[in-house]
Amino acid sequence: MWSKRAWAPPLRRTDGLSVRSSRPPSLVGRLTVWHTLATVAVILTVSALFYAVQSRVLREDYDDLLFGQTRVLWRLLVDEHTALPDLRAYVVSLADEFESARIYVRILDPAGNSMCETPGMAEVLPIRIFPRLNDASTDRWGRSVRVKGPTGLVFRAVVAWAWIGGHPGGYAVIQAAVDDTRGDELQKVWYVLLAIALLVAAALSWILATQVTRRGLRPLYVILGTTRRIQSSALAERVPSDAMPAELAHLAADFNHMLDRLEESFLRQSQFSANVAHELRTPLNNLHGQMEVALRVESSVEEYRNVLASNLEECQRLSGIVDRLLFLARLEGSETLSRQHCNLTRELEEVLAYYEPVAAEKGVGLRLEAGPEEWGNLDPILVRRAAANLISNALAGTPAGGAVVICAGRRDSGLCVEVRDTGVGIAPEHIPHLFDRFYRVDPSRCSLLGGVGLGLSIVKAIMDLHGGSVHITSRQGHGTCALLVFPAVAQP
Repeated sequence: MWSKRAWAPPLRRTDGLSVRSSRPPSLVGRLTVWHTLATVAVILTVSALFYAVQSRVLREDYDDLLFGQTRVLWRLLVDEHTALPDLRAYVVSLADEFESARIYVRILDPAGNSMCETPGMAEVLPIRIFPRLNDASTDRWGRSVRVKGPTGLVFRAVVAWAWIGGHPGGYAVIQAAVDDTRGDELQKVWYVLLAIALLVAAALSWILATQVTRRGLRPLYVILGTTRRIQSSALAERVPSDAMPAELAHLAADFNHMLDRLEESFLRQSQFSANVAHELRTPLNNLHGQMEVALRVESSVEEYRNVLASNLEECQRLSGIVDRLLFLARLEGSETLSRQHCNLTRELEEVLAYYEPVAAEKGVGLRLEAGPEEWGNLDPILVRRAAANLISNALAGTPAGGAVVICAGRRDSGLCVEVRDTGVGIAPEHIPHLFDRFYRVDPSRCSLLGGVGLGLSIVKAIMDLHGGSVHITSRQGHGTCALLVFPAVAQP
């Protein structure tokens, strides 16, 4: 079965070798690696802390043993003035006194010669490996240090001195050490166990992290599956945002909103194409039929002239539709305006002067209510086009005896232009669609001024380009009100 993933040929290098383009690692792989590294780091940290605590406890136990025996020897020498034979007997007895660790003790005279020591101490703990007395951290007791004997055994050792009255030199040096092989073995065992624990933890963490990550990323796979099913003919697909986790719920909701906008845009585009085809088909059919009849039937010059006049009207209608579509396309594709600081009242007066003959012919009153100077930072050509479209629609929907009033003024929301009429009004169900292209409430109303349902679409595009808005309210039998709101600017 062929994979849906598009195949890409390997890249060719100039030296003749083929290379493939590098891809970043997958999200599952990255999350798994980070989870495994975090697990290993936690285990390593906890193990290090545990080992440090155990080592400290063991060292403190050895130190307590060492300093305890050293104090005993110090009292025997200083306070009790114990004779040398008794000291030797006591030192020899220490060799087998403690079962947890073997302790070694040596007493040196001021010349550095051994007066007494634990049997066998000279072989494993020579005098030279002990720290010198002047390196001690206190006046009486030195710190315990870790030393390694000639045989490879590891010891904790301490050195102290004691005054001995009546002896030559006046003092003796006490060397004491305890076998630390247990701590050394503990360190080796810890290294082995730590390596095994890290390997096992890394393997388990990798397996678990992969499964957990894949399960956690299932909502993303749902979104991916939805995107793959979306086509121009299947825009009804939606991501089930209710089943998404909190981190992806907003993404799913925004994705669904995007699909809503795309579906609406496609539907409008399809409807627009159908409307364009319908609007162009009628005049084209009329042209085709009239020319076909004129070619098949012998007619007089006057009849041919009438056919040509009718064809000219249809061509003008086609030209008007194309001009409006091109104008609308330029508006929607433009990002800048030819703004001028112009007098809105003067621009509206010019538009009214153009439509006054049409209003007089229909018997509809047309007047302007505005101050002498209403200034705005506007594109005067587009403003006149928007006002002309609204006035044209108002005249088409107002019967004889009615009135169309244009008001201009400044409000809190900005500079406003209002076109009110006393016509038949618009049903509520039509108002949401008034700005759709080629949408006409009653096509018969537009025949007077040649409307094709693009006027309000052009008005909305002009207002969007100005950063303003357009609003239409209507009551059937009472007329319609269209409001243009331009962004407020300061007066000169």
